[in-house]
Amino acid sequence: MTLGFLTRAFMETIEDFGTEKIQALQATGATYLQIIFQGLIPEIAIALMSWILYMIENNVRDATLVGLLTVLALALSLTSTLKVCAMAPLDWSYLL
Repeated sequence: MTLGFLTRAFMETIEDFGTEKIQALQATGATYLQIIFQGLIPEIAIALMSWILYMIENNVRDATLVGLLTVLALALSLTSTLKVCAMAPLDWSYLL
């Protein structure tokens, strides 16, 4: 998951928000910040949090998969190297 995907999800969540509450707050004379903090944020906070948690879950799953594949590749490489070294006799005569 990328920041672009999360931004798109946030924008869709905000677009899906109904305007009735905003219009009601405007009719009572609320300022722009009051409309945002008392009308918009309480309505979309749960949806935004669910998108954030979904992104974290997906990233953890991807990182776990990449980590497991890396460990398996390293283990396979190390095992094959040790088998090759065990088959070849060691010649230490060049050190003398």
